[in-house]
Amino acid sequence: MKTLLIKLICIPLGCICATLGIVGMFIPVLPTTPFLLLAGFLFARSSNRLNKWLVSTKAWKTYVQPFIEKQAIPPQTKTRILITSCFVMGISAYAVKDFDGINFVVWFILELVVLFLFYLLFVRVPDAS
Repeated sequence: MKTLLIKLICIPLGCICATLGIVGMFIPVLPTTPFLLLAGFLFARSSNRLNKWLVSTKAWKTYVQPFIEKQAIPPQTKTRILITSCFVMGISAYAVKDFDGINFVVWFILELVVLFLFYLLFVRVPDAS
């Protein structure tokens, strides 16, 4: 009974986390690695088949496997993250340029996000060699 309950909770949550992680590959504000790690944890507890599938995906191999093995992110992945993030945030900043009063707040928040992203990628997370 307990095993069935764990599967009923962990499998749907794992699917949601895996989906969010994969979507996070394309939406810079949504974190990829933490969602995929959580999905891996949930699938490991509930479904061997789903866990094997997740570990075999390109998303897992690109974002999670290097981080698990080396506790680091390859420089080319960091570069891709920064370029994509800055591009999407630039579009956001451009989109609000015509709204009076809002653009300063949005630009300020976007600048804080960019600074935090640079801090994470260049100070907190080491390069994988």
